[in-house]
Amino acid sequence: MAKISFYDVAQQCNRLQLLGEKPSVRKLRAVLGGSFTTINEYLRQWREEQSLAGTSEFEISKELQDVIQSEFVRIAKEVQSSMHVALEEKTADLEDALKEIKELNGKNFNLEIKIAETNKHYEQHKIESDKKLAILEAEISYLKNEKEMLHKKLGEANKAKHDAEISAVEAKARLDEIKKQMKKKEAE
Repeated sequence: MAKISFYDVAQQCNRLQLLGEKPSVRKLRAVLGGSFTTINEYLRQWREEQSLAGTSEFEISKELQDVIQSEFVRIAKEVQSSMHVALEEKTADLEDALKEIKELNGKNFNLEIKIAETNKHYEQHKIESDKKLAILEAEISYLKNEKEMLHKKLGEANKAKHDAEISAVEAKARLDEIKKQMKKKEAE
């Protein structure tokens, strides 16, 4: 609760006086709230200012009091009516905002479900992809080993071919030598 000021007390005292009522701590406290001591001190100060200002020298006639009171009531009703309209507008705005919040919460819930489903599908695809990747990596490793083995066998086969070619050349050379020697012996 906000702390009351001298101005608040003085304003309420003036209203009560215009309505023909005598300001009292009880009446002021009923309208303003606050502590008894504070209101009593401000009321005493207001009374002193009123007596110094000589406000007691003239009194407001009953007719003027009635006019002031009816004008006060009219203004109060207008204010109350405009406040009621403003309250209805704010209530409608609040209801619209609450409806929008409810819709957004529904959309958010649906999005969370979709995100969860997407994450689940992602995890499933990731597991499948990881399995396929492991199989492919195993195949690649197997093929690399197979390639190395084939290169080794090819190297061995090339060496054997080379050795065989050398042996064939050497055998042909010996055969040619033997044929020459045989021709020589026949010619003798």
